[in-house]
Amino acid sequence: MQEKTTQTDASEPLLKSDEYYPVEQRKNQIVLHHTAGSHRPDWTIQGWNSDRLGRIATAYVIGSISTTEGNRDFDGRVLQTMNPSHWAHHLGIQSEQNERLNKASIGIELCCYGYVTKRRDGTFWSYVNRPVPAEQVIDLGFEFRGYRFWQSYTDAQLDAAQNLIRSLGERFGISLTKKWSVSDFNVSRDALSGTAGVFTHCQYRADKFDCYPHPKLIEMLNSL
Repeated sequence: MQEKTTQTDASEPLLKSDEYYPVEQRKNQIVLHHTAGSHRPDWTIQGWNSDRLGRIATAYVIGSISTTEGNRDFDGRVLQTMNPSHWAHHLGIQSEQNERLNKASIGIELCCYGYVTKRRDGTFWSYVNRPVPAEQVIDLGFEFRGYRFWQSYTDAQLDAAQNLIRSLGERFGISLTKKWSVSDFNVSRDALSGTAGVFTHCQYRADKFDCYPHPKLIEMLNSL
């Protein structure tokens, strides 16, 4: 696979200084998200820089394939927004543990709309009423949090995520040995208690859909 990873130097973060906390923290968790947005990681970062929601962001965003043009220029491309030792809010847990867990975790976003709905004419549409090509849709064969059809994570995204997780695990001494199945995408006591390892956002919150149990995502996580 052609190398598409782009990581900014920690001295030149893509996030504005008031969008994250440039204070080094000990890290013991890696948390996977998806953006619920388009294929371009730079647009996600621009959105964080221009919103007024406070210091909400992840350390990395991994691009995908355009749903309108099929453009693959950003597919599997990794943008680093800050030094991964630094932190921002990305979990949004209604708990006194929220800040502690955000400080101790490294967030990774996959560009993906998430769940899609199938219309009577057989077409698929995202929650923002945009069409998603059928070849980019996966049928899980069961409903996850109320939805059966999802925009698929791409092979290039998952390859990039695998390499990134392995690198971060080695750098911060985070265990990657957990074995995954569909049942592991429910709210997790281990995630909420700060147990070391890799988790998804939906393991912290029952109202979240990222990341969903895509079979290739599970395969990737089990290969770490």
